[in-house]
Amino acid sequence: MASALTQGLERIPDQLGYLVISEDGVLASAGELENDEQAAGLIMQMVQTACGSPYDGTEPPFKRLSGTESLS
Repeated sequence: MASALTQGLERIPDQLGYLVISEDGVLASAGELENDEQAAGLIMQMVQTACGSPYDGTEPPFKRLSGTESLS
């Protein structure tokens, strides 16, 4: 199943890694994000905040959600 989830992700130029998550946790990961449960939790919190309530798996009210890393 993981291969279907990640098909083509390795070909994205200049990527440092990827993280495929669900409400249950990390489904697939590689590179600098491999098995990064902390990042998965933060991303899920971002999605829940953007949706206005806990994410129930339905179509989110947005198409793209972006974030940046703060190095301070």
